[in-house]
Amino acid sequence: PATSHSFTVDIRGTYDEIKMFLRLLEQNEYPLEVHELSMTTDEADLISASMRLVTYVDELVLVSNN
Repeated sequence: PATSHSFTVDIRGTYDEIKMFLRLLEQNEYPLEVHELSMTTDEADLISASMRLVTYVDELVLVSNN
């Protein structure tokens, strides 16, 4: 069975930069799921986004011929 691992990522940028970051997450080799996402804007019209990402790792089983 796979074990889940979660971590938080905080980023700040323009709307287009945030969208590009999320696109890159989709293209990542490792499966990443966004489980929580909150966004706010500031006076400079930049977006601060905080997200909790979850990935899954299969347990490694070593088989010996001995």
